[in-house]
Amino acid sequence: MTVVVVDDHTMFRESLRMALSDTDGIEVVGAVASLHEARREVDEKRPTVALLDYALSDGTGVELATWIHEHCSEVATMVLTASEGVQAAAEAVAAGCGGFLRKSADVTALRSALLRVGAGEAAFDAQTLAAAVTWLNQAPPTAPVQLSDREQEILELLAEGRTTAEMADLLVLSHHTVRNHVRNLLGKLDARSQLEALVLAASMGLVEVGRPLQ
Repeated sequence: MTVVVVDDHTMFRESLRMALSDTDGIEVVGAVASLHEARREVDEKRPTVALLDYALSDGTGVELATWIHEHCSEVATMVLTASEGVQAAAEAVAAGCGGFLRKSADVTALRSALLRVGAGEAAFDAQTLAAAVTWLNQAPPTAPVQLSDREQEILELLAEGRTTAEMADLLVLSHHTVRNHVRNLLGKLDARSQLEALVLAASMGLVEVGRPLQ
């Protein structure tokens, strides 16, 4: 997978580039400092994932994510934030980002999160996601969403942070079948990402987020 890094702090940006370049399966194809530069870089390079700092000198990573999803829909996005609050995470979810991570996380966690987002999965801190759901305070739809028993199982495993491979093992299903169930789930919830699906489902009372892995 390929990554474009967007961060306006030169030392942090270059540190990310070096750390990720040492990771098997990840190639950093660009590292820029601003929203303006990032639009050009992402449009030209079409990376698997755009890794976005939340606070940029000429805007926010969430603004950039929204632009990317409108103009380069095949590019997944993930937001990095130095804030300990939930607003950045909530905005990232609402913008359709595949993941969010605090800058205090270690490089191993970042690498793992990027690989998950690049594979179309969600990467999040469970407790922060739970707080973000409360912050967003989304109203349930007028027509309730009806999930099959299997889709409900998949949803609950997503809320635990399980990967496709883990879900396949736990449910004794093929990876292809699990992906089909996830796709159907996103369609029913009208969600652009697994992360958004979790927030929407939680706001409807279909699943509880913030639970640790069993």
